Amino acid sequence: MRALVALVRENARSNIEPLKTFGALDAEVGKSELLTSLAPVRLTCAGGCVAVKYFQLRSATKDVDCLLDPNIDAVEDYRNDFLDAVRKAADKCGLMGDWMNDEVKLFISRPKRLDLFLQSVEQHIVIYDGTNIVVYVANLEWMLERKLRRVEGAGRNAREQDLSDAVAMVRALKNGGPPLGVDYLSRLNYKWL
Repeated sequence: MRALVALVRENARSNIEPLKTFGALDAEVGKSELLTSLAPVRLTCAGGCVAVKYFQLRSATKDVDCLLDPNIDAVEDYRNDFLDAVRKAADKCGLMGDWMNDEVKLFISRPKRLDLFLQSVEQHIVIYDGTNIVVYVANLEWMLERKLRRVEGAGRNAREQDLSDAVAMVRALKNGGPPLGVDYLSRLNYKWL
């Protein structure tokens, strides 16, 4: 029975279409008087969601890794209303309640979160622009640094999709210019610690 439950959960998590889920979340945020007073609520996304929506490397993702505006996240009532909207959107889309999570915060020191968020917004790569939420791609340099750490940690067992994600990020950062040098890549490490 546990194996069946795990399989159902994995299937529910493996087919998230960001546009549909962001639309449902936008509608749910619009039902919150507290959150509509802040609308549009801004968040940044990384990981599979960016691979799907921005780089178009695959058609779906298993979850959406996001960073809610740290100024909103810091206020418990705002955060709770937002999480409630996430759960309601999950119900409407037939997803697990944690289809959207902020576990990326574990990889960003608390003092750097606002900087990362603002740099992501200033980068101005929007993957969803609704009435009540706007979703930005997380800072590409930060995502590349995280992806390179993941690939390096995996060694020969690096997943093919991690490598293709890293290549797409390098191409986006290079933007038709010269190749990114080792010095450039090694400087990425210190920025987010």
